[in-house]
Amino acid sequence: MKNLYTILFLCFSLGAMCQTTFYTESFESTTGYSFPNGSGVGSSNQDFFGRTDSVSAPPQETFTYSGFDGTFFIAGEDINGAITSSVGEVYIDNIDISGKLNLQFTAAFASGTGIDIDGVADSISVAVKIDNGAWIVIGRFRADSSTFTSSSGPFNGQFAEDTNGDGYGDGVQLAGNFTDFTWPIIGSGDSLDIRISMDLQSGDEEAAFDNIRISGLTTLGVGEIVFDENTINLFPNPTTGIINIATLNNEDLAQLISLEGKLLKEIQINDNQVQLNLSEFANGIYFLKVGGITRKVILSK
Repeated sequence: MKNLYTILFLCFSLGAMCQTTFYTESFESTTGYSFPNGSGVGSSNQDFFGRTDSVSAPPQETFTYSGFDGTFFIAGEDINGAITSSVGEVYIDNIDISGKLNLQFTAAFASGTGIDIDGVADSISVAVKIDNGAWIVIGRFRADSSTFTSSSGPFNGQFAEDTNGDGYGDGVQLAGNFTDFTWPIIGSGDSLDIRISMDLQSGDEEAAFDNIRISGLTTLGVGEIVFDENTINLFPNPTTGIINIATLNNEDLAQLISLEGKLLKEIQINDNQVQLNLSEFANGIYFLKVGGITRKVILSK
């Protein structure tokens, strides 16, 4: 008797999966996140770190923030004048990522112009942790050396995205208007933690962030399909490069599809067993679609 198996039909439409935003945090309430190093306003109302809005916020020295989502956001200036550390942190714990792939982090950041960001001290960083693993920094802002107005430090520059991890901002500069930045989150699991840190050690150094979003490939419209295991067999899987496709139908088209739903390769099956060479692609998870059946393929060279 033939064995029947069920697989999830992963929202495929012409071979594409659905990338959706499944988590958001805009700090419109006081729950769902924490300040492990504390928050508050110091003896000078220009020393602060915490949740604020555009009306009752401590006075920003040289500009007013704009473009934030809703009413509230997280902002800081001269943080060690308000809490015991110069590093203000926001934690978001236990985001459910079970069944999600191709994770991405997006948030809006701001710092304005004329903000005296120092090269060795000030920074904004985003780190993530999956299933109690290690913290991994996925995005960071540091001082852009091309904007320094004082060479003795170097001092008094602008925040910009540090795209190569060398400790200096070399990408898009932050402005007073909140701007979205997106970074990939490598890996998958059941639970995601986020840690956003701002290190602001003197007056005139200030920054803010808002509207955190996590997206991934999800299973919208999940249904079940049933297939006969004898109609298609893939081996070895995981594969180091060559995967064998065995099928009862020698007239099918085999299509290799990326996690993003992009068609990468296709071959016509003219025999009951053919080989597909994946060695040109990077390690990771792919989907192989043969006839009306889609199977997951793991490439590990």
